[in-house]
Amino acid sequence: MPGRDLPMFDGDHPDDPAPSHTLAALQAALLPATVPVLPGLELGAAYRMADTGDAVGGDWFDTVVMPGGHVGLVVGDVVGNGIIGSAVMSQLRAVARQRLASGAAAAEVVTDLDRVARGLPGAGCATVCVATLDRYAGELLYCCAGHPPPLVVTSDGSSHHYLPLSGASPLATGATYRDTAARLGMDDLVLLYTDGVIQRPGRHPARAAAELAEVVADVASGRLLGTGGRDPRLLTQHVCDTAIDVLGRSTGWRDDVMLLAARRRPVVGRMELTLPNQPMAVPTARAALESWLVALTIDPLVVSAVQHAVGEVVTNAVQHAYPRGSDNSCTVALSAELTQEGVVEVEVVDRGRWRENSGSPYRGMGLEVAAEMVDDIYIDRAKGGTTVALRHNVSHPITVLTPPLTGALSGDRPFIAALTDVEDPDAVLVIHGTVDAMTAPQLRIQLRAVTCNGTRTCAVDLTRVTILTSAGVSVLHEATDRSAAQNEQLLLFAAPDSTAFHVLAMSGLPAVSEYPA
Repeated sequence: MPGRDLPMFDGDHPDDPAPSHTLAALQAALLPATVPVLPGLELGAAYRMADTGDAVGGDWFDTVVMPGGHVGLVVGDVVGNGIIGSAVMSQLRAVARQRLASGAAAAEVVTDLDRVARGLPGAGCATVCVATLDRYAGELLYCCAGHPPPLVVTSDGSSHHYLPLSGASPLATGATYRDTAARLGMDDLVLLYTDGVIQRPGRHPARAAAELAEVVADVASGRLLGTGGRDPRLLTQHVCDTAIDVLGRSTGWRDDVMLLAARRRPVVGRMELTLPNQPMAVPTARAALESWLVALTIDPLVVSAVQHAVGEVVTNAVQHAYPRGSDNSCTVALSAELTQEGVVEVEVVDRGRWRENSGSPYRGMGLEVAAEMVDDIYIDRAKGGTTVALRHNVSHPITVLTPPLTGALSGDRPFIAALTDVEDPDAVLVIHGTVDAMTAPQLRIQLRAVTCNGTRTCAVDLTRVTILTSAGVSVLHEATDRSAAQNEQLLLFAAPDSTAFHVLAMSGLPAVSEYPA
């Protein structure tokens, strides 16, 4: 029932346009395209645009190599979407990346993001989870600002649990932030995610969270085969891809989804090999290098490129470093390691001296080919021998998915806001259906009207809300602060088992479970 001068919003708005190639390209450009390959850690990430697909969302992530063997993991969600939301997202990501690279703790990073958000239009009520992981000791420090907590799954998938909430509200809402500690065992996996994965149409967040944990545990244990045609050893990427695929089949995605998985694993050590000064050294070097690179779970195309480059350098050493007919003491040494920053470094060393180019146009092409295959190549021609050093940054591509052209989402319901009694000054504003980026502006209008711009106490019943995204949370925070500034209250009512109660608790907004007397 509409109230005094209150229109009823029932979700009647133009059909959402299909996501364009331009929007998809913009999102791909704003997010990291890859995650690094690092010693002692395997990373994977996936992003799925909402099925509404009308604009680029505000979900984002990052991975940052930190000093001392630590890695920074970040997942965040900006309230707005479109170009403005993307601009805010990019600025917050830049701040988080710089602070993590300098070695700041998780809570310090969130505190700095909060400080920036207070002066950045559109950044209010953004949520974020920042974690720093010691990949060798397994110590995990994390801090959440209005964001769902990380999920931890053991190595065999037999046990899983969500870490405790940090208890802090979103950015720019006056909260203070602190670190919370946890520990990962070898091969344990931690998953950071945005609330879109637990805000699925027709699913209570608690049920959706349980389903997410079950899918991740099933993939980790091998009970559920991953999808996407990737190397099965990349468990983290399979976790992200399969969770989006399986969970979205029945409900679709009303909100964008961002998943970031990290798994501790044993360190693959340095490879060292001494090769005879004979033609067989070349295939031997390639085979040994392939085994080592594969153990690092490096992309097959990168494995092939590095193999090719090193093969050319070893060929040069065998053919040109020593006089023909040299004895067995003339050898070529091959070594390779993965640095803390995710760079494969390979050295090919001989103790001879390469013969000068005779002027043949067909000489020297091997080094040119090798240089094209890797990021950097350096040749040191000393009296005691020649050293060729090759460097190549290694990473895995993440998955970015756009929605198919489908009809209405399963379990999705239109937005309706109405007063319980238009004649009662103490009437309750009852909200039904989905509160997201499309309908949050309508909720803002309703709240301003029933509270007389914050000058009158009002109760809002959110029990029948089926989806409450960060856009809706932002509107509620704004209305609550506006009422508090006038010494009034905005009383948020939600049943303990409702979607809204779950989201409000996570967002730092107080909710009551009974109507005020």
